[in-house]
Amino acid sequence: MSRLFAPAVVAIGIAFATAAVWLDLDDAGGSYWDDPTNAAFLLALSGVSAASVGVDLVRRWAWLPLVPLVVGFLLIGFHLFLVGFFGPEDFDLVERAVWWGLGGAAIMALGAFLLAAERWGARLRGTAGDGGRARRLVTALGIGLVFPGIWLDAVELRSADPVLVVTYWDFLGHSLGILFLALACVLAVSSAMSWGLRWPESDLVAATLSLVVLGLALYLPVTYAFGSFGVLGAGAWLALAGATLASVGSVATLARR
Repeated sequence: MSRLFAPAVVAIGIAFATAAVWLDLDDAGGSYWDDPTNAAFLLALSGVSAASVGVDLVRRWAWLPLVPLVVGFLLIGFHLFLVGFFGPEDFDLVERAVWWGLGGAAIMALGAFLLAAERWGARLRGTAGDGGRARRLVTALGIGLVFPGIWLDAVELRSADPVLVVTYWDFLGHSLGILFLALACVLAVSSAMSWGLRWPESDLVAATLSLVVLGLALYLPVTYAFGSFGVLGAGAWLALAGATLASVGSVATLARR
């Protein structure tokens, strides 16, 4: 396989993810670009991923494949928020921006995985590491914080009349909460398998799932950033803190293998 194949796959994913910023996000023709914080967040992540691939073509540092891998799965979680929000009954309301963003993020993550397999092949196929006690505790604490965050108040919808305070579980329906809960449960199981059974695949699954959950938990704080943090409740912050800790612990475990 050509040395340029995996970077080219990442670059294609970045192109799709970047284009999604300007595509239709709703029936009214709105886009991620209309919200400066969402646009800045998405473009910054794509830019960081692009920069890492460019540097990797010049300096093949062992840790560089982690950057597009982390960005890809973060973006998958971020775009999944709207998929979960609308749910299976309203998939027709999910516009091109979300699907292009998801597709681009998945392609980016695939390319990053190919880079990682090339760079860390022996370690990925080897026995799972012990993860280190500190990294295990950080991951476990993070997962433990995510679960109550699903049922605590997440955001105050002041545009509604009357004003609504919703949780992830009942965010105008249960589909978003079910998605959040399912991902958190699989993350908990994969982490337990990594620590107990030491299956090598479980380290990678735990790291990627923790990043998807983090991307999901980032949607509300990013959307309501700069002057609107007051509408966010304990559930949003708890889920974000927990997903961040779980991601740090599980990605550090993967990187130290």
